[in-house]
Amino acid sequence: MWILEALIERKNSDEIVIETEYESITYAQLYRYSATMAYFINKMVNENNIGIYVENNVDYIICYFSALFAGKCVVPIKMDLILSNVEKVLKKAEVRWIISDKLVQIENINVIAPVRNENGPFFEIDRCISDNIMLMETTGTTNMRDRKLVRISEENLKFVTESYVNTLNLSAIKNIKFWILAPLQSSFGNYVFLSCISTGAVIYMRDNFLPWEFRNIILNEKITHIECISSLLFSLLKICKETEWGSLMYLGFGGEATGQDEILMLLERFRNVQISQGYGLTEASPLISIFPPRISVDEPQVFRKKALSVGKILQGIDVLVEDDGNNGIGEILVSGPNITKGYYKERCEEIFKSGYLKTGDIGYVDEDGYLY
Repeated sequence: MWILEALIERKNSDEIVIETEYESITYAQLYRYSATMAYFINKMVNENNIGIYVENNVDYIICYFSALFAGKCVVPIKMDLILSNVEKVLKKAEVRWIISDKLVQIENINVIAPVRNENGPFFEIDRCISDNIMLMETTGTTNMRDRKLVRISEENLKFVTESYVNTLNLSAIKNIKFWILAPLQSSFGNYVFLSCISTGAVIYMRDNFLPWEFRNIILNEKITHIECISSLLFSLLKICKETEWGSLMYLGFGGEATGQDEILMLLERFRNVQISQGYGLTEASPLISIFPPRISVDEPQVFRKKALSVGKILQGIDVLVEDDGNNGIGEILVSGPNITKGYYKERCEEIFKSGYLKTGDIGYVDEDGYLY
């Protein structure tokens, strides 16, 4: 599997891969922790699907890779779910084993605690992983009561990760330190941290901070790249009104709709920083489009003109707008290597039309290829 190969290639590297306020983890440590835990998962868990119910921290990434090393399909559990909904997700995913850093008491669910052991024995799969490597909960194209599990394949994740890496030119930039302000358990956080692993970037992790600490953390930690949930970003910027951001060269955001005034405010606050909004949904693994990052720095007048756009469609993805004579505005339909093959053990015909995913979102594409 491509993402495991990226970690295995660095399994003897003492370069930092994850950094927090309290600790630093090298690629060698991440490999040894994950491969050792995979050995015990392989011994204990016979089922294909395994849940990960771990906080947004270093252990989540270790558990994620340990499950993949053991040849399992990862079922991330969102930490904001109440216990009854956790139980529903596990039942829908046919999960009997979870890795968790919490005391979980759910009938018929066995719990494995995250353990860091560098001394082996190690385990790496020597076979092809199943078509599903992740099952991710979504309500994106359905209603809140009808939670479904999206089947995510290696092809889906590889395409989105490589597209993101190429768009940001991450492979050509040295000394990247990436602060991910999105849940790692989400499809958004997932492809960002995989992109960091695949390119050798440092992942900076810190969730517990006060709003007025935001800028100082960027300056003191020499953060170069940030991806952030839109609402969180604009909440932070109500307090942080400075225009000097140290080493920061890229600011990405998404997950929620934003207004033109908010986006233009970013152009004033982050004058020498590449600003980029993305769009997608879990069924698209999740990325569909991304605003060309250099536009805000090189062509600010174009950025202002296109401020409400969610960017250009990723190369290799086909988007149709089903306008029904409505001046080019209509439902966005998408096909490509990023699109799920469906939901886990549920009918999904209603979300596809002629091989295209019906996103449920309304929009249009302008004459320059920007999606709105």
